[in-house]
Amino acid sequence: MCIEFSKEEIENSTGVTFDSGGESKTYEMAQLIIITDRYENRGSQDLEFKPNNMLSCLYTKLKYGDYNVQS
Repeated sequence: MCIEFSKEEIENSTGVTFDSGGESKTYEMAQLIIITDRYENRGSQDLEFKPNNMLSCLYTKLKYGDYNVQS
């Protein structure tokens, strides 16, 4: 469920789908940050994700295509 949530969050924030950028390390790092945040705040009633500076940078890289897709 956390993996699917992270994919949805990235797509909603950047327009990049898992199929188009999901094989990149940038995409994977964004997923890890999102999943870690949800885990650390699992008891919180606030379900809204609040991106941090690192995640914002990763979103920018994904959004503007500045990532390396693995072969």
